[in-house]
Amino acid sequence: MRLYHGYILSMACVFLLVACGTQKNVLVSGNSPDPIPRQMALQTPPDSPRHDLSGSALSSHDFADAVYANSQIEHRLGVNIDSNDDLTLLRELASWVGVPYKHANNDKTGTDCSGLSFAVFKKLYNKSLERTSDGQFFKNCVRVGKSSIRQGDLLFFAINKERKISHVGIYLKNDKFIHASSLRGVVVSDLNDDYYSKYFYAAGRVR
Repeated sequence: MRLYHGYILSMACVFLLVACGTQKNVLVSGNSPDPIPRQMALQTPPDSPRHDLSGSALSSHDFADAVYANSQIEHRLGVNIDSNDDLTLLRELASWVGVPYKHANNDKTGTDCSGLSFAVFKKLYNKSLERTSDGQFFKNCVRVGKSSIRQGDLLFFAINKERKISHVGIYLKNDKFIHASSLRGVVVSDLNDDYYSKYFYAAGRVR
């Protein structure tokens, strides 16, 4: 009987040790750093150069973080990032996506179309633009042809019949631009959409 009890006790100890070891593995896995950027970084061959868009060398950890951050910007703006892009501008614009529309306001509690361009150019370039879309075109910009539009240029639309220009957005790339819609808040739209193509007035480059 003693031998039987000893056998049962030994088996119970073995079972507890196995169970604790399994639980430990689960906890370690659950407490590991965010796996998303690491998995994305592994998609790059080990011997490929790891640099940011400015050409600066990055550690594996920083490279993974940069890949993840850029993927979030791409997801929010709907554009692909490459070495020719102004990453500072794209990062700032991505942070505005989803901000609600609020007339005559220009911060992330709510903004109108000219408020968005006003806030972005003030923060990034310390330029004080006019506070209306037509004022920004006529007083702050040099007109550029549609075929010469580049990232960061302002796009102007004549939607309101009471005045020539009544709406403004900021050009991203590949015909995409970001703007504050009175119905949807800050969103990204395509310049080739019938609505925006119809009412497009001109592009302007801030002086």
